[in-house]
Amino acid sequence: MKTSAFKLALLLSMIGILYLLSPALYAGYQNYKGVCRPENRILDSDDLIRRLAEQVNQMDDLRFDNSDENVKNEGILPIPYADADEFLAANPNCCEISERSQIESGFGYFIDKLFGNYGHLARAKFMARYKDEMGVVRQTTADYTGIIDNCGKITR
Repeated sequence: MKTSAFKLALLLSMIGILYLLSPALYAGYQNYKGVCRPENRILDSDDLIRRLAEQVNQMDDLRFDNSDENVKNEGILPIPYADADEFLAANPNCCEISERSQIESGFGYFIDKLFGNYGHLARAKFMARYKDEMGVVRQTTADYTGIIDNCGKITR
């Protein structure tokens, strides 16, 4: 009698624990699938590219391709485009988004993906405008490579 009561209590405890963990398990499942949880949808590559363009456009520590120094370290700040539309119009085909699973694997990748921290590898190569020391507006190619989450936010 005691054994069956103990087994029943153990079974009910396990069911209770699974019930309490189910929201976290479901959230992890959604993160792993690539769902942007605030919007409750998977963003397509056009949405991700637009969000990447919005953020890269506001960066002040871009790396110019023709320089070994960061722009910020040289005291030269890029001039941002008016918005993502102007950025993308001036730089068609500037950005590419890749699934990290094509590049990485392993337990660390699995945990990152489960918690929604790192979803995609992002690369933007575009024309950056800046003022030189004399105040003349110039253009040069700038490059950004990093990781964005499921909602298109740059994480590193």
